[in-house]
Amino acid sequence: MHHDPRAIQRFFQSLPSVLDVSTISHLHLVHWPLNQWPVGHTLKEMGFAGKLTIARISTQAMAKADGFQTIQAHDHPTANEPATHILMELPQGREAAKLAVEEALKALPPTGKLWVFGDKESGILPLPKKIAQARNVLSKGHLKLVEIPAGSQWQEKPSKKQQKRPDLSDDGCFHHYSTDEITVATRPGLFSWAEPDPASLMLLEALQGHAAYHLLDWGCGCGLIGTTLAKREPTLQVTLSDDMVRATLCSAETAQLNGVTERCHMVLEDGIGSILQRQSFDTVVTNPPFHRGQSLNRAVAERFIQHATEILERKGTLWLVANGFLDYGPLLKEAFATVEVALRDTKFVVWKATKK
Repeated sequence: MHHDPRAIQRFFQSLPSVLDVSTISHLHLVHWPLNQWPVGHTLKEMGFAGKLTIARISTQAMAKADGFQTIQAHDHPTANEPATHILMELPQGREAAKLAVEEALKALPPTGKLWVFGDKESGILPLPKKIAQARNVLSKGHLKLVEIPAGSQWQEKPSKKQQKRPDLSDDGCFHHYSTDEITVATRPGLFSWAEPDPASLMLLEALQGHAAYHLLDWGCGCGLIGTTLAKREPTLQVTLSDDMVRATLCSAETAQLNGVTERCHMVLEDGIGSILQRQSFDTVVTNPPFHRGQSLNRAVAERFIQHATEILERKGTLWLVANGFLDYGPLLKEAFATVEVALRDTKFVVWKATKK
């Protein structure tokens, strides 16, 4: 979500007109850019003294600077804690939104309420039609707020296309799918959570026969790439790193399902942080993110490429797969000694970049 800061200001400053902010015990943020407007300071002035639960560890530093006192990085909207009233950013995607709403409602007492905010891109507009007793209570610019009483039920009937996809609503439940090599555990909200991503499979094809002993799967998601490589090579040590709490949980479950837990290490970190900086790898593999929510954003991937050589050993290699229209070639050539296209088809490109 990227809006005019003044529109964000008007929205959050209007909250007291429809709810008592001091009664909110938990605020849940998924993609929200806290650097656009001081949400924490604004809510604190209104009496908010609850806990902030973040889905991404990258939000933590901004949240601290924004004045939030209690911050928890967790997969659940309230970190599995009982709540009184919850203010929640709506996750994008039907299955992710449904799961988050139902998990939040289960944390409420009979008198509690869930307040969900978002914009058109997040899917907030049709939300009241999907949930019994839900209603729009505030609209400012692109942002809207929906009130959902405790005990409400998700009533939407999925389309024929949606019926083909798994529908998860139980706490701690994973969706599983299998490739030719491993079984994967995922949850809604992760990239390509319902089925294997073809770009990741193409990267694994390109890596056939590549020898490595300490490998980093950066932006690991559900752990498909790193776990497959660990399964292929019985002595390979793999570090799987991601910004999302849900990704590290699913990657850990994927490693467990495939019997490689002892050789797979999870890191919850934004980019190359203090944990990865203390390590070195002979191989780094990535299918890097190029979206923040629904917005195209290559900044995270570009920053990673610029600093990847810092954690690679001499002659170490970076293997990166991306859509064909995302030309990372020039940026890779600025950072690495040699760069080549390892594999290409009509949609994706696998780049191999080697350090001096």
